[in-house]
Amino acid sequence: MRTLRAVGVVGAALGGALGIGLFACGGGSSGVGDAAEGGLPGDDGAAPRDGGTGADGSVVHLSPGTCTNPVPVVIGGKNTGFVRCEEGYQHRATIADCPSLAPRASSQCGGGGGKDAGMECGDDSDCTAKPNGICRASTGGAFFCGCAYGCVRDSDCAAGQLCECGDPVGFCVTTKCTDDTKCAAPSLCASVPAGFGGCGGEGTAYLCQTSADRCDVASDCPMKDGGQPQICGYDADAGARGCGEGPLACPGRPFLVDSAPRVASLAIRGDWHAPGFVPHVSGLPADVRAALAEHWARAGQMEHASVAAFARFALELLALGAPAWAIVETNAAMAEETEHARITFALASAYAGRALGPSPLSIDGALGSVTDRSVFATLVREGCIGETIAAISATDALEAAEDVAVREALARIAADETRHAALAWRVARWLVARGDTSFGVWAGEEIARAVAERAASGGAATQSSRTVAEGSAHARAHGLGDARTEAALVRAALRDLVVPCAAAMFDAPAVDAPSHRAVS
Repeated sequence: MRTLRAVGVVGAALGGALGIGLFACGGGSSGVGDAAEGGLPGDDGAAPRDGGTGADGSVVHLSPGTCTNPVPVVIGGKNTGFVRCEEGYQHRATIADCPSLAPRASSQCGGGGGKDAGMECGDDSDCTAKPNGICRASTGGAFFCGCAYGCVRDSDCAAGQLCECGDPVGFCVTTKCTDDTKCAAPSLCASVPAGFGGCGGEGTAYLCQTSADRCDVASDCPMKDGGQPQICGYDADAGARGCGEGPLACPGRPFLVDSAPRVASLAIRGDWHAPGFVPHVSGLPADVRAALAEHWARAGQMEHASVAAFARFALELLALGAPAWAIVETNAAMAEETEHARITFALASAYAGRALGPSPLSIDGALGSVTDRSVFATLVREGCIGETIAAISATDALEAAEDVAVREALARIAADETRHAALAWRVARWLVARGDTSFGVWAGEEIARAVAERAASGGAATQSSRTVAEGSAHARAHGLGDARTEAALVRAALRDLVVPCAAAMFDAPAVDAPSHRAVS
């Protein structure tokens, strides 16, 4: 199976680079795939609610404040202030402390057997480092049981977050409002998936409903051509809810700003083209060419954004006093991502029949305060998860590609992204090694949170407007697979590489020099 081969290739490279054995980061099975196999909300064929239709076919939400058959969320006999609506979302009517039902008598991790099997915990009584600790399968199944620490009030959370009550404990989520009173009447401070498309997907967010919203929940969104569902998520560019495709595997390191991937818009320009990457386009059906142009242009945008991600990373490493090898490797990676962008924009232009390149990229708000924790949290999402998925995706696409130019492009990208993923893991281990015990505990929790976010947001197969062409023999030959395969790659990357690599990283000693690239 191609996906398994791609995971094995990348896993062996990561294990070797980390000095933890060729297969320490590969193989095995976890609950990531099981949890991700379910469909997206609203993909059951339910008709969209009547809210009017926009020019792009999406449903326009015209009545902020609607909450049919409201049901107060009561946990442990306590009214939490949250209200669940028949439409499929919940809003926060009033601010109240959440109950904590921890420690529970038993958990999904099966009691003491969890610790006996080498897990962090077997039940909640093992999780006492901080208040409101519970033992849970960190990736949605019983592969790795770890401690997670929740909240009971907003003050337990960071700025820009609220405590969303849950059973057995609440957890901090992103918010743009604290409760309904902070929204212009009759709008509600309502929940929505925090992101979609690209490499995004950051759990749940709360924000005021506005007349700019295109949806409230997934059932408001129309099906794409070919009957594929969309989801309703927070569109950071629009600052409102919108319909879009679910997160898929994507190239390069995502450039995350305020938890959302940022890319430059497309422009008509030819100075971002690498010479020699000219695919054979004669004989390709028009819809396939259009699909390939869109796919490679999006890849170009992501690779271009990766340059910014590595530029920021270099500044962060300097601020933390990182060893020289990390700076050398990061600078090399930035140059490689620049070349990836030139290659992918060249391919996109060939398929589109016109010169395509990036417009200026906004970096507003991209560099905040730099601490070990802030760098580690971003590094896990951009590098350890994002680059690992990108490496597997490119490796898998290479196996199916037939066009000579596309194969050359994918071979270079796959090799480079694998090195970039290894760099992320080595720097993450350096941060853990220099931190104290509390940092190590927090780092393990942060990895579990990042994995859970990515698994929850990237598990179902969705497709873009290019559905008819995706997955065809022509498309595969030119580097474009189908969204179902891409979603499977995400699940495999989390289950078979990210979780095992994270476990191995905490056990292995740090190294001071790179093991995979000759530095002159």
